[in-house]
Amino acid sequence: MLLNGDGHTWVVMDYRGKTKEPSIVYIDVEEEVEFQIARSFSEFIEGLQAEEMVIVDEDEIEITDDMDMPEMEEITKEQAEHIFKTSNDEAEIIRTITNIDIDEEDINWMLDQLTLLLDRNNSEGVAERIAGYLLVHSYLRGMMDDTKYSLLMNKLKALPYTDLPYKLEMIEESE
Repeated sequence: MLLNGDGHTWVVMDYRGKTKEPSIVYIDVEEEVEFQIARSFSEFIEGLQAEEMVIVDEDEIEITDDMDMPEMEEITKEQAEHIFKTSNDEAEIIRTITNIDIDEEDINWMLDQLTLLLDRNNSEGVAERIAGYLLVHSYLRGMMDDTKYSLLMNKLKALPYTDLPYKLEMIEESE
């Protein structure tokens, strides 16, 4: 069920495979990207916050969003490797996966790092972020070493988290 959309980007209530409350999913059909925003409509609503309007002067209105946004700093390979090997802070790990700045030719290095990370920390949040990373970077599948990719996918498939199989299916469908 469509909640909002414009052109090739959509926010929908996803009832696929659900017997209860649907998850909320963002879809960009042009970029072939799909990811879960919230596990349920209730979780989605709880995460909404009102925008605050601040009048700068008579002719100009600035809308500021009071949501806490993750830091968008680029993270180097060296910083990421250190965090993946040493950090127990799930938020820091997820932020690192999200913000790492790698070149396309480094995708196999990243697969190695994500596999090692998953061996050390296979929490639901980390596993889902890794799956999201693979989905967003599925356009690089042709450059990925098959053994490394399969190893990481098999480790993800072995985890017991309920939303993970759906994301992994989306990854495989995007290949």
